Amino acid sequence: MNVNFEQDSNAIIDLLEQFEQIISDEAKQIALVLSGANSNALSIFESPEYFDDCPQSPPRPKKLWGRKGIYIFVLNSDVKLSSDEVRKWNSLNRGAGFKTYSEQNLVKGDCLYLGDCVSISLYVRIRQHYSNDQSYTALKLRHSSRKILRNCLGVWAFPLKKEYSEEHCRIILPAIEKRLHILLSPKAGSSRV
Repeated sequence: MNVNFEQDSNAIIDLLEQFEQIISDEAKQIALVLSGANSNALSIFESPEYFDDCPQSPPRPKKLWGRKGIYIFVLNSDVKLSSDEVRKWNSLNRGAGFKTYSEQNLVKGDCLYLGDCVSISLYVRIRQHYSNDQSYTALKLRHSSRKILRNCLGVWAFPLKKEYSEEHCRIILPAIEKRLHILLSPKAGSSRV
């Protein structure tokens, strides 16, 4: 068996660079969708879904049941939070807190929080953010200190195309989430960069 390690190494580097470019391009397209641009340029994801009626009940579309993907909470109105409100928000254990304890001037269209769904479905993960269950990290928008933003949020869901396997999801989704953290600078939650 004649193996050329230098040639194989160069081929792997080329593949990784192509992968990084695809991830970067897809993250940029998601950012464009959030700004109101057409979503036809997405190649890894199906058409995104937007929900702005979540305060009463989180989205229940079957399209998200069992699906892996990216979700993004965005502000659908301007909100000003005092430092006291931010302190109360951040006091929750295992909750996606703000990065500082100072006053927050949130603007319509800002990304509050984003994440990926690799081990559970978009449907389940988004519902977790609208609950107050302390057993997982989430926005916990039903908690008394977090209700202040519940009526001011919409959620974008980007389901990964069905042809991608679970193994693909575990590689693709965290890479895109990391890139989106750089592009969108979410106001709450831990940084992935």
